[in-house]
Amino acid sequence: MLVALGLGSAWMRAESVNTPTLRQQIVNATVEGRVRSFEPRAQGGSRFVLGDVRIRAGTGLLHLRLVRITARGEGIALRPGQAVRVRAWLQPPRLPLTPDGYDAARRAWFEGVGATGIAMGPIAVLQPPLARTSLWQLLEELRQRLGVRIRDRIPGAPAPSRRRWSPASGHRFPPGSKLPCETAV
Repeated sequence: MLVALGLGSAWMRAESVNTPTLRQQIVNATVEGRVRSFEPRAQGGSRFVLGDVRIRAGTGLLHLRLVRITARGEGIALRPGQAVRVRAWLQPPRLPLTPDGYDAARRAWFEGVGATGIAMGPIAVLQPPLARTSLWQLLEELRQRLGVRIRDRIPGAPAPSRRRWSPASGHRFPPGSKLPCETAV
């Protein structure tokens, strides 16, 4: 009886997060949606999640619940609730590179993210943020403010564009230092 109850609850959880996902990459898509979260990246640029997304590619129109987009460049600042439009290269969430590697597709599926992508142009703000109509919007704004305050108070922190970062290990190196792959053998 307990085994059946456990299997039933796992099945219900899987069905509750089931969301449509992109099947193949779209190189030049127009993506519209509302900003759910926004975070500046240490290596420059930013990453944001759009909700209630409409994707136009060619003559087709596709609707996804959530899309995660990475934008390169400095000075991008979005607020939760803003309606935006961006041209992006979209792809399905990535599968692990090795059998025991990080499974981004699994995480995206449980988070409800149907596609990931890279912004290929400027981000146009279509509407300002709505009045705080939901708890997630309030919490996301508080999280962003706290992050800005923490980053502003770190003494001697270099500008994000000057930081050196190793994508293989995730380790940050001070400016002017050589990365392990740059040292002579």
